Amino acid sequence: MRAKLTNGSVEKFQCRDGREQDVLWDGEVKGFGMRYSARSETRTYFLQYRVKGAKQERSISIGRHNDPWRVDQARAKALELKAQMVVGMDPVAEEQKRRDSQRELAKVDAAQTATLREVMAHYLAHKQTKHGPLRPATLRSMKETIERYLSAWLDEPMAATVTREACLVRFIELSETEANRAGGKGKKAAANMTFTYLRALCNHARDLYEQEDGTPRIFVVNPVTRMIKVRKFNPEKARKGRIPRDRIGAVHSMLRKRAEEARTEIDRTAADWVSTVLLTGMRLTESASLKRTQVDLERKTLRLLGDVVKNHNDLILPLSTELHHILNARLTAQEEDSPAVRRRRRERVQEYLFPSFGRKKPFVSDARATLDAVSVVAGCHISMHDLRRTYEDVLRYAKVDPDVRRILLNHAAGDDVHQASYANDDSDDALRPSVEAAAQWIIEQAKIADSDNVIQFPAKAG
Repeated sequence: MRAKLTNGSVEKFQCRDGREQDVLWDGEVKGFGMRYSARSETRTYFLQYRVKGAKQERSISIGRHNDPWRVDQARAKALELKAQMVVGMDPVAEEQKRRDSQRELAKVDAAQTATLREVMAHYLAHKQTKHGPLRPATLRSMKETIERYLSAWLDEPMAATVTREACLVRFIELSETEANRAGGKGKKAAANMTFTYLRALCNHARDLYEQEDGTPRIFVVNPVTRMIKVRKFNPEKARKGRIPRDRIGAVHSMLRKRAEEARTEIDRTAADWVSTVLLTGMRLTESASLKRTQVDLERKTLRLLGDVVKNHNDLILPLSTELHHILNARLTAQEEDSPAVRRRRRERVQEYLFPSFGRKKPFVSDARATLDAVSVVAGCHISMHDLRRTYEDVLRYAKVDPDVRRILLNHAAGDDVHQASYANDDSDDALRPSVEAAAQWIIEQAKIADSDNVIQFPAKAG
């Protein structure tokens, strides 16, 4: 139908012949009309016209009647659109360009105003490696490090705050501050770690706010990377601590006596844990968080899970006779049950092989007193990771093949084809002789240390 549209005619119009939709055309402006939907009872103004130079007509919606358009307003808008189309301008395309421009400006603004705290929160929540989400320890370390050492930058726009010059000043300042901490015994490693994390966050911000074609909106070149060209990271000495060869047996003997004569269950658990690390070379977290279900006493094996170990590789380690004896005693021990013991007993999570009373962690994470005792016997300061290096030495003293040593310590395979493809029989049966040889070497050294008729000769000079 075609007639001069009025507000009254629009409001009275109904679909003809039972149609779900119908159109009432304006007799005054060609291409201008009102579309009525019987189902939704909505009346919408539109313009149907052809852009100059185009082959097909374009239908442009103007808006609904009374929401807020009245006929005269809609007709005026239709004339405005029609004037653009007559000269070859496509109103739809122009509107799309305007919206795209607004979106781009909004994205640029978001990139320029994004704070370090916001970018870090997004990184911690969404960052994925090839093995999955970041581990809790990594998340905690980054958050604590950035909040501690870059607190003044947290709520400032990264684009304006994190510059090469600012990074250089803060890195030097932090390096000197940490070096002078604790009476000159502080470490510069904190500065290295802080800016390693900051470099990752700058890369994340650049990726997060890049354009569709991959062009960065901020940090075209990472400011930390630019800083390193001027000021290298602080050199860090590789840690080489380990138990001296002639004290390994004495340490093992002391740990077993400490476990047997422990006054508390906490002391015995710590001694058993440290003994386990000495006999396997496991890392701190993967050994401390062992669950009872990971130990198979019948098969004499211990399973390391990929979601805990550093290189994400599952590994089944055979238990030496000595370690089997230690773990068997832990898993099969009967708890003393009496009114006095029940009054003293505190709740512990029995899911773990080395449980603790801690509120934050249900398994042991600190054996300071036991390690102090180890250090006394060893004659030098010993950390948990030093026990891992010690086990590498023990495997070497027991003449274990280097490829087998790498598997037992669960190090990633190298690029060498032989090492990666042929020298990797990591079945527990194949590894068992090496594990047993290492344990026997330690036991023999312990016997020597415990013997009163053995004189230790000093090593030859040179």
